[in-house]
Amino acid sequence: MGFAIPVDFAQGIASELIADGRVTNRPGFGMQVQPISGGLFVQAVAAGGPADEAGLRPGDVIVEINGQSARSIDPLVVKTLEMKPADTLDLTYERGGSRQTTTLTRSAG
Repeated sequence: MGFAIPVDFAQGIASELIADGRVTNRPGFGMQVQPISGGLFVQAVAAGGPADEAGLRPGDVIVEINGQSARSIDPLVVKTLEMKPADTLDLTYERGGSRQTTTLTRSAG
């Protein structure tokens, strides 16, 4: 898998490593997804995490991220890296044959 990491994010990580010797800000949405032909299959959702709070469940299939087709995990990874805590992301997903939209708020890490 390959994707670009924004330079601002990389500089922040480097600065944190130099100052503290470790990275403490680990952004996330609290879910594990797997690309499938129809989108991103939600494999697991962390209890109490952003995905759980947004109503996502294992077995859901994310079909759009901010209005763009969810054909690979790369856009979600890049959004995770670019977003600041409390930033939001609109997801459209399918569950039981129906489409729904939810807003995911990125955790502080």
